[in-house]
Amino acid sequence: MMQCTTRRNCADYLDHGCWCGPGNKAEAIVDEVDECCRTHDNCYGDKDFACIYYLVDYKWTCDKRRLRATCAKTQPSQCAKKICQCDAAFAACLRRKKLDKSRQCPLGG
Repeated sequence: MMQCTTRRNCADYLDHGCWCGPGNKAEAIVDEVDECCRTHDNCYGDKDFACIYYLVDYKWTCDKRRLRATCAKTQPSQCAKKICQCDAAFAACLRRKKLDKSRQCPLGG
């Protein structure tokens, strides 16, 4: 979805700030992109649903002209629906943010 809304590869966001990429390195948030990543991590970590998010397949479409990703109304499961919503919100958040690859997490956060 990120490629749909930002025209960037997912790998461009790895190791950005404290929250982008696997895990989180600190409580600090270095910029708006890092805030999008934090919100996305927290969406996946919502205690009200227990999904193994990296194993869930969901349906979505990409409007390349508008840079918009949309989840299909019908999903294979409740987990798929929730994870698609998390990913779509994340992709929309990133669409509006400039990526500054120099922004790293300060040691000790």
